[in-house]
Amino acid sequence: MRIQIHVSVVLNVKEESAYVYTLCMNVSELNQMLEAAITECVRNMVRGVSSRKIQGIRGDEQAKSMVQHLCSVMDNKGINIKSVIITHVKLPNDVA
Repeated sequence: MRIQIHVSVVLNVKEESAYVYTLCMNVSELNQMLEAAITECVRNMVRGVSSRKIQGIRGDEQAKSMVQHLCSVMDNKGINIKSVIITHVKLPNDVA
């Protein structure tokens, strides 16, 4: 079963972070790192939700644990995660 989940992430970059400065020279690496961390969060969250309740995870309430996890993963890389909002959830046709 494949569920599509779209999220919006609000973040900012610490100006003093040499790590981010180095990555900004290669934006695609920074994007890949963020995408991998976000994908991991979404997978972990979805595994804990039944298929009957999955439609109800939209919004920011369910995303609080994602914010905490992303902050812990990205903080040492000079990126502050401000908020995560689940904007769209689509179940496969045979489940929906």
